[in-house]
Amino acid sequence: MSDDELKKLKSEVVRLGKINAALMKRVEGNLSKKQDAFSLFEGNILLEKQVKERTNMLEKLTEELVGEKNKLGQLIKALPGDVIIFNKDFDIKQFVKGKFSKQPNSIFVKNLLDSFDKEFSIKIKKAVKKSSGTETFATFEHLHHSKDNQEIFYYCGISYFDEDHYVLYLQENTEQYLQEKVIRDQEIQLVQASRLSALGEMAGGVAHEINTPLGAILLAAGQLKKTLSSGEAVDLEKAERFTDLIINTVDRVGNIVKSLRQVSRDAASDNLEPCSLSEIIEDSLGLCRERFRAQGINLEVEGSTDVLVMAKRIQLSQVILNLLNNSFYVAKNNEDGWIKLRCEENKDYYRIYVIDCGKGIEDSILEKIFQPFFTTKDIGEGTGLGMSVSQQIVRDHKSELQYMLVDGHTAFYFDVQRSVEAVIAS
Repeated sequence: MSDDELKKLKSEVVRLGKINAALMKRVEGNLSKKQDAFSLFEGNILLEKQVKERTNMLEKLTEELVGEKNKLGQLIKALPGDVIIFNKDFDIKQFVKGKFSKQPNSIFVKNLLDSFDKEFSIKIKKAVKKSSGTETFATFEHLHHSKDNQEIFYYCGISYFDEDHYVLYLQENTEQYLQEKVIRDQEIQLVQASRLSALGEMAGGVAHEINTPLGAILLAAGQLKKTLSSGEAVDLEKAERFTDLIINTVDRVGNIVKSLRQVSRDAASDNLEPCSLSEIIEDSLGLCRERFRAQGINLEVEGSTDVLVMAKRIQLSQVILNLLNNSFYVAKNNEDGWIKLRCEENKDYYRIYVIDCGKGIEDSILEKIFQPFFTTKDIGEGTGLGMSVSQQIVRDHKSELQYMLVDGHTAFYFDVQRSVEAVIAS
């Protein structure tokens, strides 16, 4: 082989080597592309699997949410009252009628405030303000008068829903309201019956309390007339003594009548207000002093009474009168009968005791003593209302009428709250 042929052969080998290298590089590139495509394919399969799993999960959660929503809807519809969602302008956005709702849907117009009276508007605005932006559930009660003048009683609750909405729960309780109203009216009648019963039991003493001073007035007036008609010089000192006796006795009778009017007045609408404890006690004592005196019963008042307390004056006088009246029946059968009305001062209240000479009350009687119509007095002497009504009145004063022994003697006591100005200025 010639040199030229050898050179050509070497050159061809080099060229073929380059071609081979280029082919190998291309093959390697193609293999790499195939591997990338496989990896992408494998990744797509994995992603598809994950998407399916998440889709199934979301479908399951959606089914659960739908189920919970249906349950919530059924629960809301099962509520006795209506549920109303409204915005800050009180426009009704959603209304769900309660299961036992008796009111027609026509009662609700577009705006909640226009659906009820002015008083309701004031109450719901206050409730919204109270519950706004908080977890507070503001409640109020409302007595609505319909267009046909029927009374409809509602229990209402307001709760915060979101920045722009509130939820109103509205439950109509007219039947219960009317039943409670009947009970309240009956309780008022019982209180009045008890008061009149106590006054009836004191009637003999009141008559004697008035007749005695009237007799003194008659005697003094007669003596004064005799002195003036004798033609003799008038003894001015004696005449002045007679006129002073008449004036003082008239004042005494006036106080008795005042006490009688106070205790007999209907105080059902009275509110707790600052009252003089001494005046409350005097209202009661003015009706029974002479009765106790006539029976030889020693009546004492212990402790300071020149204070102001938060009370319903007439009703609290009735409690004291009832307790004194009960103690009278014990003391009158005792040779040395006595009754004490004691006032004790504490930090925030005054404790009032009525103590008598009795030696205590049997357990069998104590169990029933506050029951209406229970009495240990003879027929015609008691109605059995005094203690039950007194307990009710004392509870209205945020206390409890309780029994105890004081130095071995029968006692009942209750507390009455101080007024802000506890001591009466002298």
